[in-house]
Amino acid sequence: MFKINKFFFALWMLFLFSGFNEPIKVVELIRLEPYKSLQNYEHFKRLVLTSEEKEIDRIEGFDFEWGYAYVLKIEITKMPHRFSDGTNTHYKLDKIITKIPALTNSPFNLVVDPNRYYTQEEELNLTLVPLNDSTYRYFEEITIVVPEVLSNEFKEVIHTKKPKIGQFEFVNHQKIKLLNFLK
Repeated sequence: MFKINKFFFALWMLFLFSGFNEPIKVVELIRLEPYKSLQNYEHFKRLVLTSEEKEIDRIEGFDFEWGYAYVLKIEITKMPHRFSDGTNTHYKLDKIITKIPALTNSPFNLVVDPNRYYTQEEELNLTLVPLNDSTYRYFEEITIVVPEVLSNEFKEVIHTKKPKIGQFEFVNHQKIKLLNFLK
């Protein structure tokens, strides 16, 4: 019986240190929307890349610009073990195939959430920084223009700290305009 256990132990060790434990690399084309999406991450919320093909938070070597739709050639590495954040996939830019400006009259939805963290009530928790009465910087990435007719409802989102889904359109690649809130 002891010899059989040694055999299975040796077989297990061979499996662990053999080629079955190597990262798997593939190259794929992926399409990115011209906007990001809000993700409820482990301890905080963040804006991540939006793609119908894959759930990707970031791509090494790629600098996303709001207002541009992309087709990218990326290298995807599946690791045999998980990273500290629980993921096991790494994305790296190989080549930008296309970068096309979004149409200004193409609405998209984005969650407006005034809180970065789930429990903290600190200034660092704020995701919306007022620039003036009608514009706000969101997650230090994009400027939101709020029409006067939606100003009170937008300020209510900030005051109550309750997220709402907004419908937006691009003003340019640095600004988006709130069209309405979805009920």
